[in-house]
Amino acid sequence: MALAQRLHLTRQESSSVAQVQRQDEQSQSSHTQLQNTTQLATTKAMSYAVSSQIRPQETTQQQIATQGNETEFEVEATAYSYTEPGLTPYTATGIDLRINPKVIAVDPSVIKLGSLVHVHGYGVYLAADTGGAIKGKRIDVHVGTVAEANHFGRRKVKITILKP
Repeated sequence: MALAQRLHLTRQESSSVAQVQRQDEQSQSSHTQLQNTTQLATTKAMSYAVSSQIRPQETTQQQIATQGNETEFEVEATAYSYTEPGLTPYTATGIDLRINPKVIAVDPSVIKLGSLVHVHGYGVYLAADTGGAIKGKRIDVHVGTVAEANHFGRRKVKITILKP
């Protein structure tokens, strides 16, 4: 009788293990779908930004000019890399920087999260991260390595917030 009970318990354990494995597979599938959706949205947004006409104009540091579907102004820019000790590859909005590296950190009260931003001289980025030191007219450009971030330093750049 004890052997039959042990076999029954083993079958229950096997069933539990199989159930946990199915749940794990479903969770991984959901995570992969979320990553794919995020990547697709970013790709579509980047395609829009690249295909749209960007018209830079002269501005003073404090001037914010709005022309049609674009807003342009000057900001102070620094750079960061998720490879820096203490950082993760995930942004405040959940984007994986290993898959979608063209991201900037912004102050959401100045630049809305999810906005496409043309950083003059560097390309189009998605505003998808925040940072403790990123307040007001400051951005933090994500780059591949800590060495690149250090080389970038701190500089004034013009940005254009692209609106669909």
